Amino acid sequence: MDAATLDEATRGSAKDHPHDVKRLEARIKRLQSALRDVADDNGFRELRDYIWRRGYTTPAEFKFVSDMVGAMADQVKVLADLKGSIVDGSRMIVGG
Repeated sequence: MDAATLDEATRGSAKDHPHDVKRLEARIKRLQSALRDVADDNGFRELRDYIWRRGYTTPAEFKFVSDMVGAMADQVKVLADLKGSIVDGSRMIVGG
């Protein structure tokens, strides 16, 4: 699922769809599927192959790619923290 599809599929506030639990569950499932797609090994395997090829990159390009990998890792941490917050908060709401 690409970013535009995910955005369209998960857009909408509770004001637009008041207390629509089925829609919220569907949005959660689409988000989970999109995260699974991002984590798919195909692109990462290809990238790992490229970085070992002779003449792969200049020092500037290496820094750029390295920094992008770091930024992606930072975003994953943010998503993990947000997931923990929403699960913990929901657990508190239902008294679990």
